[in-house]
Amino acid sequence: MMNVAQQTLFLNLDRTGSATRLPVNENWQHGAFRFVRSALNEAMKNARRYAKEWSNRPSPEKRQNELERSYNAIFVNGPRGAGKTAFMINLEMMWRQSEVESVQEFADDADARTTTANTSGLCFLPLIDPTLIRDNEGFDSYLVAQVHQAVRNKLDRPSDDYLRALESLGESLAPTDSSSMGIGIDRILSYQIAQSWEWRFHYFLYLASLELGVTAFVFHIDDIDMSLGRAHGLLETLRRWLACPFSIPLVSGDINLYRQLAEQYFAEHSKHAIDDTYREKLAENYLEKLFPTHLRTRFTSLSLLQPYIQVIQGDPKKGEGIPLSIYLAWMAELVYPLTNGEEGSKPSLLPNTARTLIQLVKLPVRYLEREQEAWSGLAYNEGDKPLSKRHRDIARSAQQFVEAQHGAYRATLLEGWMKYCEAHRNWVGWRIAESETLLAASSGWGVNAPQPLDRPLRELPIFNVERQFSIPEDADHYDFSGECLKQLRMLERRRSSAYIESQKSLLEKKLRTQVPYPALEYFVYLQFVSQTTVKQTYAMLEEDTETSRDEFLRAVMLLNLYTTHEFYGRSGTATRQVFFGKAFELLLDSLLQDYSTASGAHRGGATHIRKILTSAPFHSTYAIFPTKPVEDDDSNEVAASHTTEEKEESANNQADKSGNWDELYRAQNWLNTEVKKWQVENAKVLKQVRQRGLLHLLYFVFNKTFNQINALKAGPALLNETGSQNTLSHAARRFQMIVINAVASFLKPNHLMVVQQNVATGPHIDLDPAKWDSDRSWQINVRGLGKQKQTDERAALIMALQTHPVFNLVDPDRRGLFLIGPQKRNSSDLKPERDGASPSVTAPLKNVVATLLDSAGLSTRTRRPGITRLLKTLMAIPKWESLTLDVAPVYFNELTLLLHKAQKYAVPDAHKLEQVLAQTPVRD
Repeated sequence: MMNVAQQTLFLNLDRTGSATRLPVNENWQHGAFRFVRSALNEAMKNARRYAKEWSNRPSPEKRQNELERSYNAIFVNGPRGAGKTAFMINLEMMWRQSEVESVQEFADDADARTTTANTSGLCFLPLIDPTLIRDNEGFDSYLVAQVHQAVRNKLDRPSDDYLRALESLGESLAPTDSSSMGIGIDRILSYQIAQSWEWRFHYFLYLASLELGVTAFVFHIDDIDMSLGRAHGLLETLRRWLACPFSIPLVSGDINLYRQLAEQYFAEHSKHAIDDTYREKLAENYLEKLFPTHLRTRFTSLSLLQPYIQVIQGDPKKGEGIPLSIYLAWMAELVYPLTNGEEGSKPSLLPNTARTLIQLVKLPVRYLEREQEAWSGLAYNEGDKPLSKRHRDIARSAQQFVEAQHGAYRATLLEGWMKYCEAHRNWVGWRIAESETLLAASSGWGVNAPQPLDRPLRELPIFNVERQFSIPEDADHYDFSGECLKQLRMLERRRSSAYIESQKSLLEKKLRTQVPYPALEYFVYLQFVSQTTVKQTYAMLEEDTETSRDEFLRAVMLLNLYTTHEFYGRSGTATRQVFFGKAFELLLDSLLQDYSTASGAHRGGATHIRKILTSAPFHSTYAIFPTKPVEDDDSNEVAASHTTEEKEESANNQADKSGNWDELYRAQNWLNTEVKKWQVENAKVLKQVRQRGLLHLLYFVFNKTFNQINALKAGPALLNETGSQNTLSHAARRFQMIVINAVASFLKPNHLMVVQQNVATGPHIDLDPAKWDSDRSWQINVRGLGKQKQTDERAALIMALQTHPVFNLVDPDRRGLFLIGPQKRNSSDLKPERDGASPSVTAPLKNVVATLLDSAGLSTRTRRPGITRLLKTLMAIPKWESLTLDVAPVYFNELTLLLHKAQKYAVPDAHKLEQVLAQTPVRD
């Protein structure tokens, strides 16, 4: 690896991006240049020695056997777009104008200093692009013509010796086909002339060097590997012709491509099959001879050059360059807005090649040309400001960009970014940019009148999974059906039923997508709210004199937003299956599209909510396969969970699934009003984040949320995490924690700590979010963001989300509504009551403390971490004291052991357990 240049390098936005002559500081590969210069000096020494030998030969023609073959080709290795052509074009200039510090590399070598000072020692011939040579032109003739042109450019009348040598060389290059060679002695003489071409070429170069007063000729040869049909013939010309000390081939290309071309040639032109291993070795040996390994150099990678590169416009002026790292960070805020890089949400924009980098940084150039203040705001030394201040300045500059010219600059950037992503197969970026453009048009940010989307989340390409099934399959597409089957196999670990097999059958056809998506949200049996529970809960709310009208409407909406019965099933039950897709869709739609205005289709907020409630949940099995039936029960489980009477009742009440259609209609209008009110209250932050672009953030939130939802539904948490209080209210609160934590984990500035934790499988969740600080991820990710002194749209967005109506359907003062799972028909005491009321809801179910003690595996060998965790989990259960007293007579030994261990290890709050056990009746 070459040493990285220690001076400032420039990327000039005013350049066209094509290979052209550049100032020294705009040529980045100084390390490669030093290597090439050193190799050229060594080749010059060899050429001087060889010229001295020729000068001592009275008749070179008579000493053809003393010709020297010198394989001294210098190879510049690099991928397509690395800047090899620009390097070759600027090499002579850098050779002649190398800075004083670069000469110091040869300070101890007197001969090298003399060579460097005498810049006339080499004749740099014009760059040769073999792809521009016509098929009927020989590459060897082209090389000779270049040398002769250099002589004619200097001398009007070359010497007679030179002209005779040129004529003699021309004879050896004449065609040798049978029609032009004659017969007999003429044919023999023609072969003799052709065989003498090597010494004639050496002699020609020797005389040409004398004519020009140089030591050797540098042949710049670029892109041989792109002339695929003639590549091997060109390499053979290099091997035969330029193995001369007077010629120094300087060749650029990708060595891996050269190797493949050589292997292909040997495979196609061998009379007998060659073993693959031997063919690879043969190709490698061929390239080692043609391009000796000690004469190969590779460009310094952009990742190492980045700290030294500054972006400039026009002539560089002190203090006006933007460090490339700052420029790319600013661009990342434009194309990957509102994310911090966690879980790949903000991938590096630094490409592998110079060509791609130049094309990338030019995307926002029109804005920077016209907005000089924006340029000045970015052009500062990275060490001048603390990291947090730097991030805020970059974010502020990005906000100014999207607001400028009413979003016109952003629209231009999105168009260019789409083309860039398509060219580099960044399908996630392409789909998001496409969706942002469509969303901007629907919101009226462009010239045309707004055309609001009917169902934004389902119509935007980045979230439309079905739309990508019809795209022709490509090797880099993602196996969506495989991801879904992987999730179904997780379900099978705990249960094996017809409903799993029927959902697996939907994925028999291989489905691939351009971008990665989470698995669908599946129907999981027993995760439902029965009709009996619905009726009893409604009856309880109506009988409760403390229940307000809004509380009842919230309960109706809670049931309809977090459950679904719009599906094709084979059973006769009308149970409501727990699904989170509807709530997720409503949440994101209200973030993306404004329903608070009174114009056009935006007045249809209530209609929009009604469509969400009456259609299959977003990104669910039923949404993707709407006409395919799914087994919605298991015969064994049904027998244990439903009575025949309940089944008949469910089948006869299909028309009244909501309990009351009038109440549902009123609840929809109430929710629509609440959503509009929420949008008005948070209009400022919603406008800011919509201008920045929400879809990139929401795409990653979508993936993370549904991955955790699937983990929640695959495990036992929905049925067992709360024991006797396992309700739809708790499921909604769990969904709230998952979504907001996901948003915060991507939204939190990347100089702050982020906790990556699966909050879907944590301990019991309290219905009051104010008590969630015991969860580490919630405390650091969500609460930590709100505690920042410098608040911006990120913190404001998190605060706004926590007050969204989707999350305010749960009353923290109640113990939860709508018990999840099978309930006994004769359970008349299923009513979830307010805190302080009789805990009769626990009667039909196993006490949660008993469940915890059964699964804890407590023993005399349990150490401090296990004891601490068990005690903490126990005390996190609502009403744990009374529940512990209920089970204490049966679990006295386990509770006594837990207390003993807690006191031994000085676990906090152990005294609380001691106080509870002190109330336990003495056992006989």
